[in-house]
Amino acid sequence: MVLNSAFRCPDHDSKVGTSHQPGKGPHTTGHAVDVAINSTEARDFLKALDIVGGFTGVGLNIKEGTSPNSWFIHIDNLTTAEAGILRPNLWTY
Repeated sequence: MVLNSAFRCPDHDSKVGTSHQPGKGPHTTGHAVDVAINSTEARDFLKALDIVGGFTGVGLNIKEGTSPNSWFIHIDNLTTAEAGILRPNLWTY
């Protein structure tokens, strides 16, 4: 498993993060990682997440027409209060 992004400092998170609170996203608190994935691995990875449980946020960045080298799945374990949106939640980038 290759992590594209794990812990981020607040400055870097402000530049690259998509959190509703720039610089204070789940990567800055160790509650999120982005895992590099290809299309053949994605389904098995998502099934494993369901089996393991405990993850409340899953973001998919798997776009047809883009390089598979840039695809990833974001996973986190934020609560609704921490995320500012209802949990569990699934989204795409």
